[in-house]
Amino acid sequence: MNALISSYLKSEKYSKGARLVSSEFYRRISEYSKGLELLQWQNKSLAWSKLDGQEIRIRLQSVRLLNLLGASAFALRVLDSITPEIQQKYYELIAPIYLSNDRPAEANRLYSFLSKLPSTELDYQRRLRLIGLADSYSALGKPEKAIQIAEKLFKMSAESSIIAILNEAIASYYLKSGDLRQCEVFHERAKTFFHSSETTVDYGYLLKWEGARLILQGRLDEAESSLDRAFGILYKKGLKPEVWLEVLYWKGLLTFKKNPKIIPKLWKILLCYPTSALWIQKEIAKHVSLPEQITVNHSKSVKRTIHIREEMIEGSELTLGLDLPQKMLSHLLIAEEYGVPFYRLCDVIWDDGLLSADLHFKRLAQGLIRLRREKIEVSWKEMHLSLNANSTSDRTEVQVSLQPKVSNNPFFDLVRKKPGGKFCREDVEEVLQLSRSAAAKLCKEWIEKKLVVSEKVGRLVFYLPLETTI
Repeated sequence: MNALISSYLKSEKYSKGARLVSSEFYRRISEYSKGLELLQWQNKSLAWSKLDGQEIRIRLQSVRLLNLLGASAFALRVLDSITPEIQQKYYELIAPIYLSNDRPAEANRLYSFLSKLPSTELDYQRRLRLIGLADSYSALGKPEKAIQIAEKLFKMSAESSIIAILNEAIASYYLKSGDLRQCEVFHERAKTFFHSSETTVDYGYLLKWEGARLILQGRLDEAESSLDRAFGILYKKGLKPEVWLEVLYWKGLLTFKKNPKIIPKLWKILLCYPTSALWIQKEIAKHVSLPEQITVNHSKSVKRTIHIREEMIEGSELTLGLDLPQKMLSHLLIAEEYGVPFYRLCDVIWDDGLLSADLHFKRLAQGLIRLRREKIEVSWKEMHLSLNANSTSDRTEVQVSLQPKVSNNPFFDLVRKKPGGKFCREDVEEVLQLSRSAAAKLCKEWIEKKLVVSEKVGRLVFYLPLETTI
């Protein structure tokens, strides 16, 4: 396959268009690093209005691949800097990134025009993207709208690939609506399109949702089997961790169902894992009160405690601020045997994005050298880092402590990233897709609940979110 791509690129003289086409092919077969390397994103300007269409696509394809490799916070920072007009024009590249990062309202806004197109304009690719619109409705708590779109697609689709995905998707919508009987019907239909021994991502997703349904039906032994198989398929080193972290959530719920008196270890890992997703934390909060503090490693040999959020170390003396090796070690200790993708580790350590990936390679390499000097061995393979479980390291002397803190409102997280961290009523209308009166009412409620404070500038009223926790 690589030989065919190389031959194609040579015949096209490695033109930008050919590199984009080849990069997209690599994306579809989950070879994200190869696709990113092909794009050769040398000019890192993000002045979108000054770029031609091809350059914009190169940047957005690069961002999409970085997101799939785990650099989700960076990807969102880039997308949030793009004007709504440009976002809409390149919706097919941007909407999936928002959807995969717990930002369904933005994805819904970008996809929604598809539902208004006549059937004659809904080719194969647009019908696939309509499933994205259905997914966004489901994530927004509107499974009935998601089901309506999916049923419409059934009537106009004959391709087995789309029908398989639709059965799987509708099953997940019924699961979220609480209709487990219908969910099971569509799970059984979807399974007829897959071989029980295959390892495709779509089959992994099917097994994940099947495991979730079986838990809710009280069929715990069957659920455990489905989730173990799903994790075996979906856990891929070096790639976006949310794909398999969701399986760990359901495995944690399975453990909780068996012993509801103790918060599962997997849930503690999820509450602290370096990820931009919030929905898992909120789902956990529906079952248990989130612990005020989580500590990793209760060994008697602990000599120092790293407090991640406070950026300080307790030991023989108090040290303020964490250096690179300490930050790396903290996140790797939290991740335990699952490890952290390279790009996600860069994402949580550096706020300046990944515009100079070569520097991050060198920086992390230096961090690893310094950790080895402390007899802490780290495995770095397949763009994935994890503590070496078989080494006789001194990591047992280090303890990590942090307070799980999540926002009650993803919209507030969005506006905090904007200059000044403020928003107006029009922002609420656009992002949450509300009418003017509904947006004004919501802003008033936030003030009454002391979630925001208002500030008047001339005739305009701005709102500033206050810090909140679950």
